[in-house]
Amino acid sequence: MKPLLLIFVLLISAFGCRYQEDVIRQGGSLSFVRAFTQAELEETTLTPGLLDSDYFDVILETIVVPIGTGLAYGESRFDTLVDYKLYFQLTKSGDPDFLKARKSLYKYYKTIDPDSFVTTNEKLAFYINAYNFFTLETVLLNYNDGKLRSISDIGGEGSFSAFTKIFHEISGKSISLDQIENEVVRPLVNFADARIHFALICASNGCPILQKKSYRSLIIEDQLDFATKKGLLLDRIANFKGNSLLLGQIFNWFSDDFTNDEGSVTAFLQKYLPKEAPLIPGNFDYIEYDWSLNASH
Repeated sequence: MKPLLLIFVLLISAFGCRYQEDVIRQGGSLSFVRAFTQAELEETTLTPGLLDSDYFDVILETIVVPIGTGLAYGESRFDTLVDYKLYFQLTKSGDPDFLKARKSLYKYYKTIDPDSFVTTNEKLAFYINAYNFFTLETVLLNYNDGKLRSISDIGGEGSFSAFTKIFHEISGKSISLDQIENEVVRPLVNFADARIHFALICASNGCPILQKKSYRSLIIEDQLDFATKKGLLLDRIANFKGNSLLLGQIFNWFSDDFTNDEGSVTAFLQKYLPKEAPLIPGNFDYIEYDWSLNASH
């Protein structure tokens, strides 16, 4: 999402409380997304050998809805939406495997120390998955019977508080979505792998594609390539009109990352767009970002 002013993390004493849909209506400056009480998480046992991606796949495969969109430059393209209504229903009375996966993810992120991972790719997959999971959960817990129209309205219309003032627990520490993106993920790749901006999905129709599978360290290079190439086929990300080119706002907000990656935005596009794509013009403009919820209905 668009970089916002980072704020200092303050501590609050409500760690044992359940927040659910009330997050959107809370007063004060800070809130925690906590779908389960401390006692409920203590009762949850993680399956030895399973990673966050194993649990997250169960959720993604259930609620992510693929949409076929034909061909672009000779390549097949697709998009996805999220069935938040089903997501909400399943959290109330759903499949036991789905409920266990969701609770296990909270337990996993609460207890696993990402500093124990050996490789950068392990940490990168962990934090991308955490960002996407907690984004989905932030929407879910503020779903308000389908009345929520944009993640940007949580905490106040157009406030973007969901990214800076709602906190999640990773390894016993509180962290916002904005901090995961700008203080962890981007530094992990030295602000020089712009493919991450096709993997971090902010629950909006202006975002690239939320994949139906989570990220895994052993294949994350291929997954990032795939997400980038497929994302660039969407008109909201790269839209050629005659001799002009309109780009998604990620190229504007994170232009330095694209430059650090391939030398320029143009060079990045040349690398990941199909060879059959039109010639990239010397100048381009940006598409207004669509913050409406990426809901399937």
